[in-house]
Amino acid sequence: MQTGKSSEQGGKSDTHEALLNSLTTLVRTNGAAVSHLGARLVVMSKFVDAVLRHLTAAQCAAVTKSFRSGVYRCLTPLSVHEKLT
Repeated sequence: MQTGKSSEQGGKSDTHEALLNSLTTLVRTNGAAVSHLGARLVVMSKFVDAVLRHLTAAQCAAVTKSFRSGVYRCLTPLSVHEKLT
């Protein structure tokens, strides 16, 4: 007489395997995305280093002010949202 545990365990094993496959795919996808972002960051950093060397002190100051202002405008709504949640 079978109690059905064998088929339940097979079902759990299939579910666990599917979950493991999903997690593996997620990790692989996110790893690739992080690698791409890292590569973009390196390229942008090298670009900024190359460009800033050719600017005057006044131009560097203007670029820095503009950059900080842009970052502030982008991050301020995020800070407000974090305080609300």
